[in-house]
Amino acid sequence: MPLPAVEAVVKKWGEVYESELQFLQDTGATEGYVQIFENRGAMMGASAPHPHGQVWTLDYVPDEVSTELEHFRQYAETHKAPAVEGTTTAPEGGKSCCNGGVCAEVPAGQTPNRDGHACLLCTYAAAEYLDKSRIVVQNEHWLALVPFWAVWPYETLVLPYRRHIPNLSQLTAAESTSLAEVLQALLVRYDGLFSCPFPYSMGVHQSPLSDTEGLSHVHFHFYPPLLRSATVRKFLVGFEMLGEVQRDLSPEQAAEKLRAVSATHYLDQ
Repeated sequence: MPLPAVEAVVKKWGEVYESELQFLQDTGATEGYVQIFENRGAMMGASAPHPHGQVWTLDYVPDEVSTELEHFRQYAETHKAPAVEGTTTAPEGGKSCCNGGVCAEVPAGQTPNRDGHACLLCTYAAAEYLDKSRIVVQNEHWLALVPFWAVWPYETLVLPYRRHIPNLSQLTAAESTSLAEVLQALLVRYDGLFSCPFPYSMGVHQSPLSDTEGLSHVHFHFYPPLLRSATVRKFLVGFEMLGEVQRDLSPEQAAEKLRAVSATHYLDQ
């Protein structure tokens, strides 16, 4: 997809998120969640061949998101973020970010969020920014990386690293464009890795209706199954279902392979 088309999708995600939350509020709900996701390819169960995403609006917070929020809450309650000398004010519409002491080395002015308490993903993003080894794509506002806990061979996490942003509706125009650029660059590398339309399940995690504290830190999960070629995928079976997940290559190796893929789509070369 050309960049303007990706930007339009990002904008629509934010609009849908806002409208669905408003729908929940209008029904009198005090709890709820808007899950935006996409399944790409028959390997991931997509029944229609054309590109499309889905939105499920729930009157509760699903397990995966609830678990993340509980970890965010525990981290915020146990980590007081030090103020950083020479910080800047957060852009309108979002909170400034805290990186647990390493934010002074990240090239953006940042201050603690949530009444001086640290954000788990802000801290994690800063650590990955400084380490570099697992980053696939980065720009002024966003990182796309292979997390150290990745289950799937080329699993990635996309998140903002300059400030704390609870949901897509709080993106500035520059952040929205930067997100589109990172997503486009990541997907070009996915397709180019095995010269095929790379299958994946993708979704965004952001604020539920009840997150009045701003604990959430918006981020995207990409779960692609391919392992060695366009036809060889990873299966989670046997010991991996009964014992623990095994990786066929390290997160650092996966990131290196994705970085090495051309930034030009393989069909345009």
